[in-house]
Amino acid sequence: FNTKTKKFEALDKAFSNSSLADVGEDESGTLWALSEIAPARVYRLKGTQEKTYYVINSTDTNTPRNMAVAADGTVYVAVGAQLYKMEAGKSVFKQIESSDIFFVHLGAGGDLWILNQSSEVQQYTGSKFENRPKGTAQKAQDLGVGADGSVYVLDHSTSLLKKWNASNGRFDDVNITQAMHAVTVTIEGRPWIVNTSGDITSG
Repeated sequence: FNTKTKKFEALDKAFSNSSLADVGEDESGTLWALSEIAPARVYRLKGTQEKTYYVINSTDTNTPRNMAVAADGTVYVAVGAQLYKMEAGKSVFKQIESSDIFFVHLGAGGDLWILNQSSEVQQYTGSKFENRPKGTAQKAQDLGVGADGSVYVLDHSTSLLKKWNASNGRFDDVNITQAMHAVTVTIEGRPWIVNTSGDITSG
């Protein structure tokens, strides 16, 4: 998206595999992508040089879910119900969580958020994933996390946008009454949303 022209523009480079589940970019401008089908593969496109990394191995049949890319190039990938991490500058993924992961998202300072297999929102405490809010978790159909720490969800039952409020430990309603299909968040904390008609708008 070109913020000056307010239009989406085609990139002058592309991945060799067009069947992708997710894409991301680190602070160096390197592009990363996750394969849509098993075995889960992560592609790194640096300039015109593409490299492929198997998340588990070349014969694994678990479904790739999504990935999150940190500014330094650390990559997290949700595969099946498991979470894997490849440190910046490394070439091997290591499993860091073994159950109940569906989607993974990354915020400020490596702050990990997930949707689990029950569509519950959880945040990593350093030793475990904990419900957000604490106790009974918010259920969501999608989750978006910005590098500034902003966290948005689409409510599981209403498809309406909500924002995490760390002060009261709750997800607050956002003044948008239209049902949404998907949400993502820029590094500045601005939500971009896809409505149920497929239209893309920014919050």
